[in-house]
Amino acid sequence: MIKKNVLITGAGSGIGQATAKLFAENGFTVILVGRNVDKLKHTETLVKDNGGKGFIFPCDLTDLEATKSLVEFTLDKVGKIDILINNAGASSQNRTTLKTTEFEARNMVDLNLLAPFFLCQYIVPTMLKQKQGTIINIASLSGISIGLIGGPMYSAVKAGLIHFSKYLNAEFVNTGLRVSCIIPGEVDTDAINKQLGQMNDFFEPHNFVECEDNVMDYNA
Repeated sequence: MIKKNVLITGAGSGIGQATAKLFAENGFTVILVGRNVDKLKHTETLVKDNGGKGFIFPCDLTDLEATKSLVEFTLDKVGKIDILINNAGASSQNRTTLKTTEFEARNMVDLNLLAPFFLCQYIVPTMLKQKQGTIINIASLSGISIGLIGGPMYSAVKAGLIHFSKYLNAEFVNTGLRVSCIIPGEVDTDAINKQLGQMNDFFEPHNFVECEDNVMDYNA
């Protein structure tokens, strides 16, 4: 079996951790990226316990030099990147237009949209050289519908990520590069549970909008 490698951002918990475990079960080498070293080490243990091989790289993806170092580290350790999963993201404690702070707004843009953009900018040339590669961007239902807990800026950047995914597929059609965008609804993670606990601080119950299950997958 050909050994394959996957790089997962936001791998310390939630969707990223569960995804790392799944790839490990299928024999992948997994590069685990996140800010919290202890959480990454826990995910690394899960990867090894489930038959995979893992490397951790603590990284602030809003730092471009750190992002470049991440790509260099990965290529040095495993030689190539077969799959990139842009899962890391940030939301806001204040989920209304008037209460969102400048820091929260900029952090959501930097981590949810600019970080995937620049990671792709650094990694896509290596995928084109090997004539194959897969990029999976984790967006949100908030990007296509006025969400329950996303807030205006989070919804805007996730919509941007969805369209960025579509653009990548159009730009690199027939090159061996495939880009998918996964659009989950609310997932049972620590982050979402924290948000749910804070919702009543910002919204009255009658202001909630029901969201339909809707998954859009953009494949080359």
